[in-house]
Amino acid sequence: MLIVLEGCINQLKSIRTFSSLKKSFIAFVDELELYESILPIEGLEKIQKKFVNESAWIQLFLTIKFWLERHFRIF
Repeated sequence: MLIVLEGCINQLKSIRTFSSLKKSFIAFVDELELYESILPIEGLEKIQKKFVNESAWIQLFLTIKFWLERHFRIF
């Protein structure tokens, strides 16, 4: 993963690099069924599901970014 991001100049380019990881991760989170419907409204449930999936992806991405920045500072 370090090699993949080492050549990326801007954050947008690094996000594109992780597109397949994002698809796989969101599929994984979707299987976990982490969302619990408060109101049984179909449209609201879809929005809530997407929000949970995207929030989990952002958290993973920022964790990887933090780790990489910290790792590069050490060396």
